[in-house]
Amino acid sequence: MLFQAYNLTIDSDFDLELPMASKRVKDFCFKPEEIPSAKGFKTNVFRKGLQANIIIENEQLILDWPTIGKFKASKGEILEFQKNTNDDDVFRLFATSEALGLILQQRGYFLLHGSAVKVGEKAIVFIGVPGAGKSTTIAAFAKAGYTILSDDMTAITFDNSGRAAVLPGIPQIKIWEESARNLDFDPSNLEPAYEGHQKYIFRQSENSFPDTAIDLDQIVVLQKPYSKKNHEIRLLDVPIELIKYYPLPQQILRGAHLERHFTDSLKIAAQVTVKRVNRPLNYEKLRDFVKTFG
Repeated sequence: MLFQAYNLTIDSDFDLELPMASKRVKDFCFKPEEIPSAKGFKTNVFRKGLQANIIIENEQLILDWPTIGKFKASKGEILEFQKNTNDDDVFRLFATSEALGLILQQRGYFLLHGSAVKVGEKAIVFIGVPGAGKSTTIAAFAKAGYTILSDDMTAITFDNSGRAAVLPGIPQIKIWEESARNLDFDPSNLEPAYEGHQKYIFRQSENSFPDTAIDLDQIVVLQKPYSKKNHEIRLLDVPIELIKYYPLPQQILRGAHLERHFTDSLKIAAQVTVKRVNRPLNYEKLRDFVKTFG
């Protein structure tokens, strides 16, 4: 089967439940393989409450959740997996999150732990510390009819002229139960998110989902409602700010990878506004907040 995510065609016999690919030329393979045990390091990455280990062998990256599975990325072309659970839904959650991020990293994309929304013909990225309100903010945009380009992990690419653009990720978002209720989502359109939290998946229409990168307009760092740090971030401070929201294990950002991340941060800061914004205090104000971007 050929699936599509982040404008990449994925060849996989395991059903990833992603949109079927519109192009037939595969970009990388997702295939089963026995992955030998090796000494790894604990990471800052948690999924479903489980901490991942990482092994870095030359240009190969291995993420290991012992009770779920191992994922080994090679040259941005092959993502091997060793499945250690019989729960396909849970395994799929891991496969399409940080494991997929390993391939995006190897293909040279700039990654952020954040969500992106298409407003007009531009993309806006929302990032923030856990609890900052990213999921609820993005859910409010979805409810207002905007196309969500990515949820949880955003990939930014640069064209030949160096212009930054957001790659459309997966046409679905995860929504907290409380947010879904207060934003008036139809429960019949929601599915369990299998994360062990009170979260649900809302699937967007694949027909309106873009198939090309969307020019980046701004990056918004969501703050607490009464924060006094709501201001534009200076260009030279942007790399330090954005590195906080790198979605993969920090062990990857060494040497040339760290240098590239720093350089790409400056390229982004030179093109678009990166600013801190206080998140709305309640759902009514959140709806008004969404309207300010329209």
